[in-house]
Amino acid sequence: SCPASTSALGFGSVARSDCGCREKFIDMNRLDGFECVECIEGMYCPALSQVVDLESGTSVLGPDFTPKIEAGYYATTGSAMEIFKCRSFDTCPGGPPGTCGGGLIGIPCAECPEGSTWTGSVCEDCAGWRQALWVLAVLAIFGFLTLAYYLATSKVTAKATVLFATTASFGMLVMAMQNLGLVGMMTVEWPASLQGLFSICQFLLLDIDSYGF
Repeated sequence: SCPASTSALGFGSVARSDCGCREKFIDMNRLDGFECVECIEGMYCPALSQVVDLESGTSVLGPDFTPKIEAGYYATTGSAMEIFKCRSFDTCPGGPPGTCGGGLIGIPCAECPEGSTWTGSVCEDCAGWRQALWVLAVLAIFGFLTLAYYLATSKVTAKATVLFATTASFGMLVMAMQNLGLVGMMTVEWPASLQGLFSICQFLLLDIDSYGF
């Protein structure tokens, strides 16, 4: 019979080697013996799961008995039982610990390697024209703010209530879109139809990850 807290795959199993932890539990013992621990959120643990199989991403019993990190979560290779929740399934596709999508690195798959930038789906090398667009974007923002200041404070338009109302309305619109952008950055699985709106609003947050030129 199998030791306490373990079970065998079928009634025909007769050897101790056929025993293992039950489903949703994982064996933390790397030597001979069993130490079944309940799997936490973000882990997929079939029957007979072992921590060595989780770290390697393979099992001698086949892929159906290989524990893994679920999509949307991340774990480092050195601490496979420490699970981090990611912002999306694209950045953390799941699988063996240390797996990131799109060439991302860090914890939890939060940055691109040096010399590359996030385009929304993959890390790409920073080309010269991307840096030029950054400079043009900054200059355009300062130019717009300068123009808006002079239009709002000139002697001709100082008493132009229509212009003032338009400027105030535009400011409130920008603030509302920034709030929507913050909502979209929450770790919530929003409907796909809202992702485009949130992406546009996040552009106004001056979030570097949103400017994937």
